[in-house]
Amino acid sequence: MITTYKTNLKTFKWLEAIGYKHHYEGTVKELDKMKDDNPNLHAEIMHVILWIEKNHNIWITVRYHFDYKSFQLYIANTTNNMLDTSIYPKNIEKDPIKIYKLGINIALECCIEEAILYKYNGKIPI
Repeated sequence: MITTYKTNLKTFKWLEAIGYKHHYEGTVKELDKMKDDNPNLHAEIMHVILWIEKNHNIWITVRYHFDYKSFQLYIANTTNNMLDTSIYPKNIEKDPIKIYKLGINIALECCIEEAILYKYNGKIPI
């Protein structure tokens, strides 16, 4: 179980090792070093979110919460068209890129990593 949530995204090298194919024209190493304000990183994050939904049935949504003047994260399991946001806490951040990264990390650490570890006998293949 995750006790602290990190907003730095797990490496694109790790994502590539579990089957994600990046869309950025450069290298995975360049993606891993990009700053949060880079539009190429923004586009790649959206591709990661779509890949997670397609391959692992997890949808990550970020919406603006007007009462708190910040963004709110929801993670849903889309298996059998049922949504379940109650599994994960709702985390509030001021920066939408950080909250998307947080959602990806939660999906990877809580849901996907366990399946990958099982598939590869306890070792991430990188």
